[in-house]
Amino acid sequence: MLVKQCYSSNLWRKGTGEDTPLGTELINDIDDVIFQRITDPIDRVLANHRQGTNMEYLTVATLTVKAGELVCSNSGGTIRRFRQNTSDTTVTWADLDTGSESTGTYYLYGNCDADATTFTVKISASSSAPTGATYYKQLGSFSNDGLDISSVLDNLTRTTTTTGTIADGSTISIPSGYSEGDCDWTVGLGDGTITGSHPDGVYYTTTVNSSRVVNCDIIAIGAGTDSTCTANYSITCTK
Repeated sequence: MLVKQCYSSNLWRKGTGEDTPLGTELINDIDDVIFQRITDPIDRVLANHRQGTNMEYLTVATLTVKAGELVCSNSGGTIRRFRQNTSDTTVTWADLDTGSESTGTYYLYGNCDADATTFTVKISASSSAPTGATYYKQLGSFSNDGLDISSVLDNLTRTTTTTGTIADGSTISIPSGYSEGDCDWTVGLGDGTITGSHPDGVYYTTTVNSSRVVNCDIIAIGAGTDSTCTANYSITCTK
């Protein structure tokens, strides 16, 4: 039988083992040794753990938190709670921690207060902690402009989604801190007005090119008219 060279457990400790509990430790020191050499180092690693749980724009009034796992902490960082959701969570304004929806910046939190293996999600105007929660993790933030969710920034992936309305011939703006190569964009039907006679009906087209310039047209079938239109756009950027 041949045993080849391999990595063994002593690579998990420093040198002769002074960073792990040893059999030579005094029994009255064992609590401190376990905390200093096992609990505290692992806590520093896992305190910020978050896998999946991406925060994404869904509609002007809803967000999605993807399936995944996270660690929630209390305000002092002395207690950790481990939670996992196996399916996506749809977040609405019913999840607001206090008050009512208004214009401004909001933050999204994973909430681990319940005695469960899963977490819930809260919206809060506070950048430090959701009202009424003891164990939580901030997932990201979003803007609520004119009572519509218009910009979403995920803390983990540094993904931001911005939505809005843009005029014909205008260029979709790149969010601050991102380059064009970080982004993808799309447009859809917006609003429009048309004057003059159009007995055979009208049709509406909207496109955006690789330079982010938007073109929209309202065309009357069988009659010449003047028209103006806008497009709805969405731009998502990831660093």
